[in-house]
Amino acid sequence: MRAAILTIIASCSLHAAVTGVVVNKTTGKPQSGVTVTMTKFGAGGMEPAGSVKTDAAGGFKFDSDAGSAHLLQAEYQGVRYSAPMNQAAGAPLEIAVFDSAASVAGATAGQHMIMIESNGEELVVNETVVINNPSRTTWNNPKSGTVKVFVPPAAGENIMARVVAPGSMPVDRQPVKTSAANVWTVDYPVKPGETRFDFSYKLPASAAGVLETRLLNQGATPKLVLPRGIQAAGEGIVSLGTEPSTQASIFDITAKAVKLTISGSGALSVIQSEEEAGPKIKQINPPGYDRNKWWALSLTLAFLTLGFIAHYMKGTAAAGVNRKV
Repeated sequence: MRAAILTIIASCSLHAAVTGVVVNKTTGKPQSGVTVTMTKFGAGGMEPAGSVKTDAAGGFKFDSDAGSAHLLQAEYQGVRYSAPMNQAAGAPLEIAVFDSAASVAGATAGQHMIMIESNGEELVVNETVVINNPSRTTWNNPKSGTVKVFVPPAAGENIMARVVAPGSMPVDRQPVKTSAANVWTVDYPVKPGETRFDFSYKLPASAAGVLETRLLNQGATPKLVLPRGIQAAGEGIVSLGTEPSTQASIFDITAKAVKLTISGSGALSVIQSEEEAGPKIKQINPPGYDRNKWWALSLTLAFLTLGFIAHYMKGTAAAGVNRKV
């Protein structure tokens, strides 16, 4: 008898309605008229499970089976905001949305890094920009894009991008050309918090080992990272020393435009032992790596997390890093 009662309770909880409210964090009030979509696990994987609009009080309700529900998304002013299905049975969910603007003055590059790897002929350039948006407004500009990067013409159109928004998984996006020569952008909204943009492109042997680039995003001093075995010569870079766990050379980029002659070959590799304490290196395949084998250039590509770089830079003076680069 007890088992039967428990079965009934479990069945009811699995089929309980999914309820919640959409709150506009810019105004601090519930937001009406927002389209909320539920996604659930089905026989063919992830599939839509219906859409509803919020009422005058910002509320929404799905009568669908909550047991297989996985994700809720609210679309407001052209931007999607997600909320995982982690509610207790019968408990309402809250989805946060924000007003959008074509430009947000406070959104700046909190971290910026350019890493170069090479097999001795072609260069792979990985450029990462982390945008800090401290406001309560989403920066969304479908017409001209948000983050921009300079890509040398020798790279052609073989440039890819990957974006990690606050609380989200990495999403691949195809960059597009702007009206400015050699400048590319990504149409991706920058929500309040940190959004990371990873760009990757390669320069063929015909480029003769020269990287010419311009820095387009205002914010923190950009860093140049060169794996062991690669050297760079040119003005506008200042050595900060050698990162101990990878032996990568790290530089401040002090000019808005730089032209560097790159020599040698190498790829970033982690040499850190399990006993070593402190910030770790996180390997992240650059955009396009898993879709285009030629992008790998027979190298083991990796990315330093920018959080690690920031921590490392703050500690260089106190730690007394090796400056023989």
